[in-house]
Amino acid sequence: MTLTLTLAVALLTGAGVYLVLDRKIFSAILGLSLLAHAANLVMLAAGGWGAKAPIVTAGTDRQLLADPVPQAFVLTAIVISMTLTLYLLAVLIKNSRLLGDDVIAQPLVNDADRDDDEVAAELRGGEGRVG
Repeated sequence: MTLTLTLAVALLTGAGVYLVLDRKIFSAILGLSLLAHAANLVMLAAGGWGAKAPIVTAGTDRQLLADPVPQAFVLTAIVISMTLTLYLLAVLIKNSRLLGDDVIAQPLVNDADRDDDEVAAELRGGEGRVG
């Protein structure tokens, strides 16, 4: 079970990092969601695998119980990650409607490649050359 969980975490983490580094915003949001799932699996694995439910009664061997705290943390993290994903998707839809594209903008040009007129126009508040 531990090997399967480790492989699942590795696969989710690898896919999440790959998608976060993509130029499309939707892919980055999906990658963040996969990274959140990987973190949740790691947290569940930290809680251990108990043979019994964490209900303490008289005569219960405490070594057989699962730790309920990581499970509660994971439930909270699921709600938070779902909320964050929905918020980011709403922002993506709004930006796509305004800009017409969901590609992350190219980085600004290197200052060494710019001439003095562009820098002066930018300092005056005018638009400089981008990309």
